Amino acid sequence: MAINSFTCRPAGNGGIEIGLVNKKGNLRTIGVPPDRLSEVLATIVTSMTDAAPASGQAQKAGPIAPLRIVEPSAFGIGHAADGTVGFLVHFGKARLGIALPSRRLADIGHALISASLSAGEA
Repeated sequence: MAINSFTCRPAGNGGIEIGLVNKKGNLRTIGVPPDRLSEVLATIVTSMTDAAPASGQAQKAGPIAPLRIVEPSAFGIGHAADGTVGFLVHFGKARLGIALPSRRLADIGHALISASLSAGEA
């Protein structure tokens, strides 16, 4: 099924409902329960990471327009079982851990401080 558009909305159980619309306008809806939200989010992000090199598109840092920015409900720093430091981002009941390579921690810290100063939140 080729996807033309999609919808996403909260479900009454704390999960979400994802609607996939094909070119004919037919809608298929799937429910994702709260305990699977993090898995779905991580799978989507992993697939996006894998798809870019396969398409020949270079991955680069910097602003990309248009960019939809979503405010997390909570965030923090944590450690995975293997000791990897990660930035934890929570979106309601879903959470995503983003690995922070130790060689890049100072760069990330400087970027956060710079962003904070430019926003007047020092």
